[in-house]
Amino acid sequence: MPGYAVRTALWGAVAVLLSACVTEPLLDEHTDPACRDAHSPEFVVCQFYGRYLTLQPEGLPGETTLNILSPFITPDLEYLLYATFDARERYMADNPDKAAPLAEGALFMHDFTAARQFTILRRVPIDRDRVGVEAGLRNNGRHWRDLVILRLTDEGFLVDDVHFGGAGANEGTLRQRLP
Repeated sequence: MPGYAVRTALWGAVAVLLSACVTEPLLDEHTDPACRDAHSPEFVVCQFYGRYLTLQPEGLPGETTLNILSPFITPDLEYLLYATFDARERYMADNPDKAAPLAEGALFMHDFTAARQFTILRRVPIDRDRVGVEAGLRNNGRHWRDLVILRLTDEGFLVDDVHFGGAGANEGTLRQRLP
């Protein structure tokens, strides 16, 4: 149990450090140019993936990770993620001998495969309040595309869903993965 307390404290420190720079662009000579306009949907996707790839959560993100990602996701998606988290906790309490659902892999990515790098490919208009941002993701020579759906809110564009397999693909969505 002491290891758990130390891990929790360390993740809490990481959360505080990352949340302090939530609205600051990740600027250096290697930053994707699409990630430089702080008022664009692409910027939100860059901030979201920048933190998600740094944290590399396995399966359904825990509470600390959700707190770090929450400035970039819609309240509806955040509610759904917390509801899924609560449902998984109840399932684990009721079924201690069974594997927990959504326990492995990268929940926000195609095939639950964790990426190490991303590139913004293009913006895809959807309707008046929503836009897609197609991201190219890479890990160990494997490449794929996912389409991040953003909804315009009072706070600006926020991540509301992910269509796996990129624009036009019919390989499922993040929301479909959540019970």
